Amino acid sequence: MHALSGIRVIDVTHHISGPTCTMLLGDYGAEVLKIEPLDGEPLRAANVVNTGGQRSSFLAVNRNKQSITIDLRTPQGRDIVHDLVRAGDVFVENFRPGVAGRLGLDYATLSAINPRIVYCSITGFGGEGPCSSRPALDLVGQAMGGLMSITGEEGGEPLACGAPVADYLSGMHGLLGVLLALQARERTGRGQRVEANMLNAMASLMSLRLQQYWATGEELQPIGARHPQNTPWGVFKGGDGKRFVVAVSTRSFWERFCAALGRGDLTDHPDYAGNVGRRENRAALEAELQRWFATRDAAHWLAQLVAAGVPCSPVHAISDMLEDEQIRMNGILDSLPLAEGGSTPVVGPPVKLSETPGSIRRHSPLLGADTASVLRSLLGYSEEQLLGFAAQGAIRLP
Repeated sequence: MHALSGIRVIDVTHHISGPTCTMLLGDYGAEVLKIEPLDGEPLRAANVVNTGGQRSSFLAVNRNKQSITIDLRTPQGRDIVHDLVRAGDVFVENFRPGVAGRLGLDYATLSAINPRIVYCSITGFGGEGPCSSRPALDLVGQAMGGLMSITGEEGGEPLACGAPVADYLSGMHGLLGVLLALQARERTGRGQRVEANMLNAMASLMSLRLQQYWATGEELQPIGARHPQNTPWGVFKGGDGKRFVVAVSTRSFWERFCAALGRGDLTDHPDYAGNVGRRENRAALEAELQRWFATRDAAHWLAQLVAAGVPCSPVHAISDMLEDEQIRMNGILDSLPLAEGGSTPVVGPPVKLSETPGSIRRHSPLLGADTASVLRSLLGYSEEQLLGFAAQGAIRLP
């Protein structure tokens, strides 16, 4: 039993944001029917890294789904999707605004077919406005949302985050909206439209920094791993050259920090006793701390700081993170079976539920592998109908 058992999702998404939303729905039990063009969605051909015969990027966001190949541009293809919507609970798309309408897959059309359908649109910039029809990928979302302007080293060029945060967060917002709409449907019996977009995702991510801007009227600048208000906060190096981070946000942490370093002289130093003073004298304090940290290796300082209850961590490379005992204890790392045999490590469902946990039950589907079986079992199409659809170019049979 899973939290979303009995929920059927019609998924016409592509790339990262939409597939992330539908994959997580699938992880927690929903039946996800991924509708793809006859030659597959673009992510099947994106980048050059392969795992088990599939592109790694596709594999990362498409488990727990079944693949159905349908040409949405054909009248027969649209009719098939309409039949699926009649039997569905959730419809998720991430077309540019206007495309779903041209395909006859807009909310007005589908809600008339099935008033209980929860219809989720995930876009780059929103459904209206001067940018709504422009193409958007993660980098564009990070740039337009202001995140890049405050990311990077002081005085350096704007930098994007190393992970696709605009893609992932907009997909999570879509997921949140779907779950809220399903809950509301329990009371009203009606579905509704859910809208999420990358730009809103970035604005929500920036909320703390925006409040600072509104309070001061000053543009924020990149400051590396430092904090706009709190000091010490950032990356330091031990005598062995290994990097670690320290985050001191309160007077209590500052006192523990100084005690852990054996630097009681800093605790009530007139320049450093309060956070305002530490921030104003950041350069001098960081130079003194780095000189002190260079006297012992990073492991020594981390052991002292952990024992004192100071927020800190080594700066893990990916390989280090994967070996971290806490990561392993959290159970976030899982194994995904591959369509052609064997398995590969993956990041599993992120939220733990005690009674209805998420799980990985299906490998990322091969293109169109489930077309015939789903249309036959779910919609009752005959073999003759399937062959006819294939002859008309509406579907491709494996």
